[in-house]
Amino acid sequence: MIPKPIYELLPYVYIGGGLISLFGIESITGKLFGATLLTSGIIIQQMRVRYRAKRRPFMKSFARRKPNPRRTATTNRLR
Repeated sequence: MIPKPIYELLPYVYIGGGLISLFGIESITGKLFGATLLTSGIIIQQMRVRYRAKRRPFMKSFARRKPNPRRTATTNRLR
């Protein structure tokens, strides 16, 4: 498994590598590779942002949920 700091930086590395390749390499293959890296980095970052935005309201509401006083702590069934 990839460590979290590296995992979080990968889309930016893809975008940076794509820009460097796109503007720094003169061959058509280099430009194609750069455009592919750039597009992949943008898509991955957008997917992460959208996924985290969908999960955030659920996690907040779940964390704020108060325990039901009618439920017992050991069985989690209604009395």
